[in-house]
Amino acid sequence: MMSRVEGTLITVNLGIDYGNNTRVWLNNTDVLIGMTLFDVTKQLTDLNYTVSQYGVFVNSINGVENAYPYYWMWWIWDGAEWILGEVGADSYTLKDGDTILWYYQDVSTWPPSKP
Repeated sequence: MMSRVEGTLITVNLGIDYGNNTRVWLNNTDVLIGMTLFDVTKQLTDLNYTVSQYGVFVNSINGVENAYPYYWMWWIWDGAEWILGEVGADSYTLKDGDTILWYYQDVSTWPPSKP
């Protein structure tokens, strides 16, 4: 007998921008309420990460590795513009309708440019 995960589903849009004019969208993705951005990214991508006392640090997504000055940053669409994620991906609990973009970008200047 197979077990089933039960819970309330919400729908989110997850994008991955590889920084080379390639952007992939996983729109209308159903996820369980209470899942973090890290949880969903780990489920939907080939994710390499490091865990420390400060939380999760994303090292690579789908084989694209951080290489100074390029790093994976996450952004959220607020309905009018992209806002840089203010917490680690493992600390951000997804909300119904969220549109999140992982963006591989040059962070040698701060704040980094918007997607």
